Amino acid sequence: MADWAERFWSKVARAGPDECWLWKGARHPKGYGEFRSPPGLTKIAHRVAFILSRGDIPPGLLICHSCDNPPCCNPRHLFAGTAKENSLDMVSKGRSPRGERQGHTRMTEREVRAIRRLNDLAVRQKDLAEAFGVPQQTMSAIIKRKNWKYV
Repeated sequence: MADWAERFWSKVARAGPDECWLWKGARHPKGYGEFRSPPGLTKIAHRVAFILSRGDIPPGLLICHSCDNPPCCNPRHLFAGTAKENSLDMVSKGRSPRGERQGHTRMTEREVRAIRRLNDLAVRQKDLAEAFGVPQQTMSAIIKRKNWKYV
């Protein structure tokens, strides 16, 4: 283990104790470091940094970044948490993608505002759903602010 641990840390640009230590090797498209460990398995770099500095990752937990910097491997910036805790951390820091930035949405904020105005004018949800090319359940969720809550 000492051999590959040394090889791992050689791929980390260590900086000050409170600064991000950036991964210098290959990266996942979302920016997370990728480390090929024996026997040729690819692991996420910040998870390896956590294991090397703190021990095994508790079952069912993620390794999260307090710095929100995917290539960071500074053990001081890493913590074990549930998926829910990770999501709450993201939302509390204002990083939760909303509206058009989510990537899978088919509408714009402008269309959502128009839908709500038309609904206020008594245009039926069924007609709105047909006009905007979405299922009626989706239209209902938009109007009731279950979807697009912040618009």
